Amino acid sequence: PQHFLMLIGNTGIVSDRSEVKAQIVHILYADVVGYSRLPLESKQNVDQALQLAVSDEISSGGVITAVDNGDGFFLAFGDDPQRAAEAAWRLHSKFTQDLTVRIRIGLHSGVAFLRQDIRNGINLTGPAVERAQRIMSVGNGEWPFVSLEMWTILKEFECWRHRLVAPTLVRIKGDEMVAVWRLGTLSQIPDLLVTEPGQIEELKALGFRVMLSKLPRTIEEIGLLARISHSYPSGVFTCLPGGFTIIERGHSETFFDTVSDAISALIERRTSRPSFGHSVWVEREADRMMRSAVENRVSFILVRSARFTGKTTLLVAGKAYAESIGTRAVFHDFRSEDLEAIRNNIQCYKSIAQTLFRQLGIDLAAIDQLWNQDLGANSNLERCVEYALSEVSEPIFWAWDEAERLMHQAYADDLFGLLRSWHNRRAWEGNSPWARLTIAFTYRVDAGAVIRNQQQSPFNVGLDVVIRDFSRSEMAELSRQFGDVIVQGADLDFMVQETGGHPMLTSSAFELMAAGSLGITELKNLLIPPASRLLNHLDDLWRLISSDSKLKEACRLALLKRAHESSSVTGLVDLGVLIETRPGEFDFRANIYQRYFRAQLR
Repeated sequence: PQHFLMLIGNTGIVSDRSEVKAQIVHILYADVVGYSRLPLESKQNVDQALQLAVSDEISSGGVITAVDNGDGFFLAFGDDPQRAAEAAWRLHSKFTQDLTVRIRIGLHSGVAFLRQDIRNGINLTGPAVERAQRIMSVGNGEWPFVSLEMWTILKEFECWRHRLVAPTLVRIKGDEMVAVWRLGTLSQIPDLLVTEPGQIEELKALGFRVMLSKLPRTIEEIGLLARISHSYPSGVFTCLPGGFTIIERGHSETFFDTVSDAISALIERRTSRPSFGHSVWVEREADRMMRSAVENRVSFILVRSARFTGKTTLLVAGKAYAESIGTRAVFHDFRSEDLEAIRNNIQCYKSIAQTLFRQLGIDLAAIDQLWNQDLGANSNLERCVEYALSEVSEPIFWAWDEAERLMHQAYADDLFGLLRSWHNRRAWEGNSPWARLTIAFTYRVDAGAVIRNQQQSPFNVGLDVVIRDFSRSEMAELSRQFGDVIVQGADLDFMVQETGGHPMLTSSAFELMAAGSLGITELKNLLIPPASRLLNHLDDLWRLISSDSKLKEACRLALLKRAHESSSVTGLVDLGVLIETRPGEFDFRANIYQRYFRAQLR
């Protein structure tokens, strides 16, 4: 392969090439699985694909150095760790679609050294590069892997937090045990992380989805297992000397003498609270409606609410429930799509079809065979979905997260009209395969404001599922689950007013209280721990509001009880900051929003 070792732009990092400069970098390391066994022609095709992909990433900016290693490469990114994650996800998606070989990708943040190499070029060496390579080496090309250090940084960003999934323990070169996270989506998280291979089949037979992790052998490794369990949705089932342990988020470790006792406890925990959600979870009306809609195979499930209220969580729970009753499930996250790909209806439709086929295990080559250039985009998408229905005999639950991104496109009426026609075909076709298809949308905007023909759209026939804030009794149950009653009595009343039952505010505040990092007094004084999920949420909202002069003015007027005077008040409602208490009257959804934004506007 042609080498693409280079220094990108004038970074100001290396003023004298004879010097060695150390800095914190974010490394994306990749190589081709089984490259040495490929025929020469295949190697040339792979080399060309890698070079084009790397060139595209360099053009996107943020790359300090790109280094070719023959059967792979690494990219070093500077200040923004999100660029490394974006590149990993983009490259993984591109390689998965365009190449028949698998590409392993590892991400790590750490110290590296920019130095002059023997060809008088610029190279990057040091522990960050070495660790990224070792993180990459534990993968098989199915998903990019993220190191503990990179995870610690990325989880602070809302857009990445829920895409860092399935943590596991692996052994790398030197027999060192490390934790890695998979860069994926919530829909791909197993229920249990298991360290005892002999128990996998027994747990699977009980209905648990399982992922195997390495067995810890030292106190430090056991501590690492306990640490990553706190980011895990359900728990860790581990075999240790002398017995078996279950570690669950929100619970202390539980030790059992025999594996049968441990499994019995798992079954009891699984059935004592509904399996339709996460380990710290309270069933609400929206959950029951989603479950009923999945069971009854309704055409469309419409999940609409403001931001940060749990739309995606409900959708993921719906997918999990569908799978538990024998329904095939597909999850399409439109947030992961590039804007240009969304704007182009052909690209978007093909991406929709590819996700459907890939997650149902259907050969992607069938899409090219089905796609007829003489037909319109709607007809081609319909052909693909009909083919998928013919290949799968079970009902299909198809989740479309952030579907509002589609509503603003020029082809929106055509696409949603096509979906509505599938609903109509249920009625006029006997034993219609379309009766086996349920599509669930999440979105924030009012569909009526952007879809011109409501009579020819799913929004006129779909089941509306409204996600409401927690009631006082539900907050009391959450408090109990987070720590056997974190707050009660007058303190609980204060929390009801302070968070308004807002799912994000409530859960993030209770998490801090359960960890002993926040008390009622600190919350009253807005002394919220830095880098916490609660403070990040408030800061992120303020950045969105303060960067838009109209939203900022609407917020100022809301503090003066005059929000109705601003035409941008609906923007604050969409963000979940305000609620319309009665027609034309608005108030803050939670007291903490009012107090926090007042402090920012002083």
